[in-house]
Amino acid sequence: MTKVLKIRLTFAQGSTPGFSLLLQSGFLVSVPDCGSIRSLLIDHLGLSPDFVDGVVQSVFLDGRPVDDLDAGKVHDGCVLALSAAMPGLVGATMRRGGYYSCLRSGISHREGSTPAASGWGEITVKLFNLVASEVGPPLLACGIRVRGDVLADFFESRASGFWDSCETVLVDGCSVSPLELVARLRDAEVGLLEVGENERLSD
Repeated sequence: MTKVLKIRLTFAQGSTPGFSLLLQSGFLVSVPDCGSIRSLLIDHLGLSPDFVDGVVQSVFLDGRPVDDLDAGKVHDGCVLALSAAMPGLVGATMRRGGYYSCLRSGISHREGSTPAASGWGEITVKLFNLVASEVGPPLLACGIRVRGDVLADFFESRASGFWDSCETVLVDGCSVSPLELVARLRDAEVGLLEVGENERLSD
């Protein structure tokens, strides 16, 4: 099995389709083991403190809502989900530090005894709604690491319009068809996906 495939998709300027479903499925991030969630968001994902405090309203660590981003620690193998404010009472209840957060005290994340940090770990980050639309494009431009089977499923389920707007598909620098891309991802552990746009030539 191939370990890592480097994939680059290029679209015409202004025609890049959405990748929200992929971002919801999750991508891999290498981080210092037992570092804080806040440090991950700012130092490793490149989010501004204002964006973290003003837009990232709901944070889930291994399925449990987190209120304190400084106290919450990521660890190897964990899953971190980030969302903007969600509607309704459920959204208000899940909002970190919100008035109704006491209603879900039984399921909230509690930082207990954590194993000693063992260097670096790998976590899965999932992005939803406004967080995905704002943070996704710059992350995709730089490149995100996604499990090969997850990427294969995502690309296999794209409608023809997705590929019609895609001008180049490169795997390890070589042009391939969408079908070949999916087949090669099925045999890969991880895909490093970069998404860019070609600039329109002026008349």
